[in-house]
Amino acid sequence: KRIVDAQSLERFTSHTLTDPAALMEDLTTTRANGFGIDNEEFYDGMVAVSVPINDPAGRICATLAVHGLVPRLSLDKARSHIPQMREAAKRLEATLGTGGHH
Repeated sequence: KRIVDAQSLERFTSHTLTDPAALMEDLTTTRANGFGIDNEEFYDGMVAVSVPINDPAGRICATLAVHGLVPRLSLDKARSHIPQMREAAKRLEATLGTGGHH
């Protein structure tokens, strides 16, 4: 909340969240769902979904994302990749947990 309140929320598209309360609500939903969505919020005509990658302490250290232009990738199609993305994120987390050694 401190970070959101300290930011000037710049509008990039007509879908960009510029109201701090709306952004906080979206962040709460993202945390609850365990994945993020960009529905043309940064670039018109581009959608994306992302899943977190956690370090051994359980902190998010990176994300795995898929994005594409709306004519080629609908938001629903992007969401359909989330199960496979979560599996890939778990594999990456396992690699982080072993210090990169298999």
